Amino acid sequence: MAQLVFCLKHATHHFARRTISSDLALPRYLLPAENFPVASLLLPSRTRSLVMRFYRLARLADDIADEPGLAPAQRQDMLDALEAAAFEGRDDASVWTAPARRFRTVTAEVPAAEGFMRELLRAFRADTLLGIIPDWDALLSSCRQSAVPVGRFMLAAHNQPAEAVAPVDSLCIGLQLLNHLQDCGEDWRVRGRCYLPASWLSEAGSSAEALAAPEADSKLRSVFTRLLDEIDRLLGEAAGMLPRLIGTGIRAEAAITLYLAREQALHLRSVDPLKGKAKPGWWKSAFATVKGLLAGLRA
Repeated sequence: MAQLVFCLKHATHHFARRTISSDLALPRYLLPAENFPVASLLLPSRTRSLVMRFYRLARLADDIADEPGLAPAQRQDMLDALEAAAFEGRDDASVWTAPARRFRTVTAEVPAAEGFMRELLRAFRADTLLGIIPDWDALLSSCRQSAVPVGRFMLAAHNQPAEAVAPVDSLCIGLQLLNHLQDCGEDWRVRGRCYLPASWLSEAGSSAEALAAPEADSKLRSVFTRLLDEIDRLLGEAAGMLPRLIGTGIRAEAAITLYLAREQALHLRSVDPLKGKAKPGWWKSAFATVKGLLAGLRA
């Protein structure tokens, strides 16, 4: 029953997003569910389609891993079913596994996509069992597994050079850390999951239980700041991708993503993520998008 409820919630959620996109003619990458561009019109139409098929399966798997209404074993079983449908052709033609079936066409055009998606599925399986991240190295390892494959798929789909890999990896890890910080209160209260390193919390005289409070105290705030310092460092490394990327479209999309991430990081220094979704206002995001577009076109 819980699995059926999840499937209905997921279908309703995506139907609503599709309806909003159609009614308001919003590009998919500007839908409110996402912080950063997804398959924007800056990309060639062929690769946009590939990216969206990759994204839809990754999004579904991530939603399953995060669903608090399902037991970990149920989530693991559903992820196993997605993997079987995507790579082994074994599924019962259920509506909810459709993104896995569509993903098969992606691997035909980008063979490396299979390895990237399998790595993501391993990361999502680990998330179903995650409680508290012990230290910074463990957090970095988790982010590499759950975010880096996305960037590497983008590079493979657009035939980018090897020298772009390292800075794009830094961007992906930085984006994942921003998401973890933005959602830290909800992750703990709803899922019992904490991505702030336990060693950092201990050094600050705090603990994961502090994330259940309605607002962050000074000790927890110092951990947020420490994480934002690391995010700024990663985004600084990521800037090196722009002169290395080949093609105006992907370079512009990457630059927009970088500038939006910088704006998000700056915003999180002045707000409390425990008080709700901490996102910059639309005007700041729009300004960051324009700056990023110009930077990408000039690179």
